[in-house]
Amino acid sequence: MRFTKLRWPGLLALCVLVARPAAAAEIVLIGDSWGVLGGPSIIGAIQGTGHAVAMDNLSIGGSTAANWNAGVHDDIGALLAANTDEQAVHVILGGNDLFAAATSPDPFGVLNQAVNDVLTTVAGATTVPILYSGYDYGPTADAASNAFLDIYMAQVAFAVSASPIASQVTMLNSNGLMQVVFGGLAAPDPNQPGPCSAYADPIHLNVAGYDVYADNLYAEFYAAVLPEPSFGALCIAGIVTALRSRRRVA
Repeated sequence: MRFTKLRWPGLLALCVLVARPAAAAEIVLIGDSWGVLGGPSIIGAIQGTGHAVAMDNLSIGGSTAANWNAGVHDDIGALLAANTDEQAVHVILGGNDLFAAATSPDPFGVLNQAVNDVLTTVAGATTVPILYSGYDYGPTADAASNAFLDIYMAQVAFAVSASPIASQVTMLNSNGLMQVVFGGLAAPDPNQPGPCSAYADPIHLNVAGYDVYADNLYAEFYAAVLPEPSFGALCIAGIVTALRSRRRVA
């Protein structure tokens, strides 16, 4: 029997034919520059596993949790009310608040209040799962800076766990993730900076770094809260993953 090679366009068409229609689903991302730059990697990681979802990325570079709470950018409740098909809300905020909090007599109190206010507002506007993900040790960070970031994440996690929204919010601490994946460390080490190979500048990851960040978010959160993908979607996902891998190599 003779077999004919099925090229990429034909394979894609076949996958579309066998895909079952799925209910519209969406992820709403509210963040700062990490949300702006990491958003494509996050939705790529999710779609690459076969989930037929879209992302409404509302992130604004340079934004702070305090500004979102004050309505400087937009009203979070109104934004979520306009997204009636969301499956999850993802918040990446607080990094820019760190700079303002550093000069405050109570830096952790300022940070906790700002981030918890955002999460409480989100929880009051939607019943879907909420993810709060942090940042990572920068390539120029010293032990004191890393310790500050560690304490901040621990205090926010504790504050959320003791609040009425605890069952709705998942906290993911990524501190040291780049050290393990790119730096070859067995475990995160707050006494060392993050690896330069994962960063585009002293604050932001590069594409490869955000891809790793996104894969971890999917494994630890999105895989459990999103609907199971159909066979056709899984087929298409194989193509998406291959293209994403090509981008990462390039």
